[in-house]
Amino acid sequence: MEESSSNGSPQPAKSVAEAARTNPGTSYLERMRYLRAAERASIKPLQSLTESETPSSAGDIEASAPPATSEGVIPLSVRHDKEPPVREDHQTDSPVSFVAPQALHYNPEQPALLGETGARLIDTTSLSTPAASLELATQQFEQEGKREEQAIEEHKGISLGPFEFVIPLSMDSRVKDDYDRTLREASKCIRRFMASASCAEGTAVEVDVGSLALQMQRMIEQLNNITTHPDLNLPDQPSSGPLDVAKEASWAEYSSSKFQFLSYFMDAVLEDPLERAIHVIVMVKPGAAVDIMRKYFLGKQLDLVPSEEPGNQQLVFVSRHLSFQIFTAGDKSPAASYKDPTVIVALDNAFSADDPLVRKLRTTGSSGRLVPAIRLIISNTAEHIALCLPKCCDFDRLRLLVQYTNSYSSIAGDLQDDALGVQENAEETLRYLMSDPDTREWPLADVETVEILTPDQASSLEPEELRTMSVSRQKRWLDDEGDDAANSSKRQRTTPLQDITHISDSVKGPSQENQEASRLNVQVERDSDAILQINELRSALADARKRLRAMETNFAKLQHRYESKNELYHKTRRELEQSAESAKKSETRIERQKGEINKLKDERSELTKELQEARDIVKAGGGLAADLEIAREEIRKLSQEKSNLERTAQQERSQSEFTRLQYQNASSAAAQSGIEVRQLKEQVEELERKCNGEAAKLKQLREQNNEQQHLDRIRELENSLMTREKLLMMKEEEIRDLRKNRPTTRSTSTQPRSPKFAGSSRPASPAPNSGSNSNTIGRGSVLRFRVEP
Repeated sequence: MEESSSNGSPQPAKSVAEAARTNPGTSYLERMRYLRAAERASIKPLQSLTESETPSSAGDIEASAPPATSEGVIPLSVRHDKEPPVREDHQTDSPVSFVAPQALHYNPEQPALLGETGARLIDTTSLSTPAASLELATQQFEQEGKREEQAIEEHKGISLGPFEFVIPLSMDSRVKDDYDRTLREASKCIRRFMASASCAEGTAVEVDVGSLALQMQRMIEQLNNITTHPDLNLPDQPSSGPLDVAKEASWAEYSSSKFQFLSYFMDAVLEDPLERAIHVIVMVKPGAAVDIMRKYFLGKQLDLVPSEEPGNQQLVFVSRHLSFQIFTAGDKSPAASYKDPTVIVALDNAFSADDPLVRKLRTTGSSGRLVPAIRLIISNTAEHIALCLPKCCDFDRLRLLVQYTNSYSSIAGDLQDDALGVQENAEETLRYLMSDPDTREWPLADVETVEILTPDQASSLEPEELRTMSVSRQKRWLDDEGDDAANSSKRQRTTPLQDITHISDSVKGPSQENQEASRLNVQVERDSDAILQINELRSALADARKRLRAMETNFAKLQHRYESKNELYHKTRRELEQSAESAKKSETRIERQKGEINKLKDERSELTKELQEARDIVKAGGGLAADLEIAREEIRKLSQEKSNLERTAQQERSQSEFTRLQYQNASSAAAQSGIEVRQLKEQVEELERKCNGEAAKLKQLREQNNEQQHLDRIRELENSLMTREKLLMMKEEEIRDLRKNRPTTRSTSTQPRSPKFAGSSRPASPAPNSGSNSNTIGRGSVLRFRVEP
């Protein structure tokens, strides 16, 4: 071993930690390949084994050179901190230990050392032979490399930098309407831009590509503003009064899913029982976005930390153990970070990982690791498509961005199948930040890329492939039908089209006359088609002019209304400012007058005091002046008493006058009441007299009515009696006639005995119920005994 090392051969790294420190690779795959090559080179063949003993000896295995850098670059969305699974292809007494990928964190200034598990890759003393250990290590390294390359090939997410992540969010229906409206308004410019971008060189079409490109850039910026916050596209207007920041925060959460993510993240952090400190840096574009973020954090009841430097203001908002700091992208003289950042959140498309400010912020801290950067994007929108664009020139990039933004507008805001909601994304992000940096892995799914064809890829397709693609789009079969032999006869044929420019050799060439006739027919058809197209274009132009005139009329009305409202707004604004200024002046004048009044009161009290002192001095001096002052004081007292008495007398006079007026009013009211009482008494007496007369009349009418009713009843009874008497007389006459007409036999004699009321009586008996013939003869004899109702 000493001889081999002294022969001038390169000395490999003696440990994985040394290899990590001297590793020239910039990606995870390059570092791992370098480590494998270094480990292969560190295993030396034993002198006791010759080259012919076994084909798998140490001398037969040559160390392969590390691959080139351009072979593959692993994207960030592939999880770096996931330990590779243990392979059980070879059963040995002591398995080979492998370095965990999370132990390799790239830091150009202070690379982290590996753990104890990566101190030695292969323990050769635990294996039976050096050849077996060498073969096992080589096979394991090759299998790990193949598995990582396969994972890179299968990865289809957005390619990002180290420790950069993307969270897809949805879009509200109202914001989606604004997004679609912006695209509809710019549809004409989009068609012109795409036509100018697709036209070939040397054509006669002259289009101002530069102005169209500027319009498309403004449209893309408007779309990005809509996905961030719709108010970013509104013109700056002076506010009429103080704004309610709580309502501004609620409006931001209602309008944008990105602000909803921040709200759920705040709630999750503040509900953490451990209260671990978290400092979040929010990157936004300069301008109105900074003001919106400031109002949002103030509306969420976060306290603004005052800046220590008066010239350089820090936008830091703190709530307990959670703090936010706003940075603008591309700031040349930024403020220092308030704390060591935990995560960087990019709210719009202005974020760039290559920005020197972002690099400085991501390397801030003593951990020696990059700070995670999270991009918040709305799925299938312009900011999502911009991350999926291939490397090309700026014009082609803008053209592809406009084309695919317009194509994916129908599904803008629709999430992929494995995406989570806004609240779940915020909670998973917090869980990732709270976990151990050495073992944590990004929990969310990779964001799917948008399939974009570059101009070179589109032009590289053969005509036959394009024809087959167009035919296959006409009718699409299910995957299970492709393997079914029973449906093979029903499939659509994709026979390639024949080349119409080739003429069979068996057909003779047409004559000159036929060629002229066919040319004339073709020319006539072209002329007729051109005339039809011209007519259609003229009608379309007329319709467009009509719509243009209507639009101009509506625009003029709208412009007039806007100008009138704007004038009214400025007038109201001026009046408001004048009223506020006059109010301020009035307040100032009132304060000044109050001060003057207080000053005069003080002067009066001082003068009164001085006057009393002078009078006391005069009284104490004696003589005529003292007597005169005493007399004056007496006069003042008497004058004061007189004024008091006069005031009291005036008050008494006023009181007596008031009492007299009250008494007069009361007496007038009493007299009026008496008159009304007398009038009411007279009315009552008159009503009583009328009531008595009406009662007598009513009694007389009632008696007359009863008398008339009795008389009518009597007449009715008399008529009924007369009718019955007549009927009775008629019946008696009939009975007498019947008695006279019957034969005089012995059987008819009724003298010996009276009739019997039984069934054995004679049929001609006049008694009731005397036999079967009683209905005809005996009915008349009973009538006189019948009582009428």
